[in-house]
Amino acid sequence: MLSGNIVSTKLAEHDYELIHMEELSTPHLTYRELTPEEFHLAPREVEHSEIFTPDNSRIIAAINEEGEVVSTWTLFLIPHAEPFWIRPDYRHHPSIIKHMAREMVELFKELGFQQVYTIVLDNEYGKVLTRLAHWFGFSPIKGTLLTWKGDK
Repeated sequence: MLSGNIVSTKLAEHDYELIHMEELSTPHLTYRELTPEEFHLAPREVEHSEIFTPDNSRIIAAINEEGEVVSTWTLFLIPHAEPFWIRPDYRHHPSIIKHMAREMVELFKELGFQQVYTIVLDNEYGKVLTRLAHWFGFSPIKGTLLTWKGDK
């Protein structure tokens, strides 16, 4: 977690300490984008990493002096079904959500998508949409959703 120039570093299983970034030692690594021919070097231990291909992804890697990849961060294009909207005077009809979800899932299948993301907002129909999303095969992702808006 970054805040100004302070970083939270995991020291032990449940032990965190704040350290000024200037005090961090950095191993000698090369940071660069992997070429399409190097995609096989990216670890596949990350869940769903099999979907990352040169056609839909770019991978930044940290490579040690032995040429081993020690860190990656992937920028990938993946379908994101967003936003879901119902006109206010129709929001008391949850069947609209069911039919919209059924049609959207059919579209996923028609287009051959392997994975699709959606965000369910905390609003008046979010709970119903969450239940239906589970019913249609969506599952929660562990972690925290963050956004970068290009202003820093």
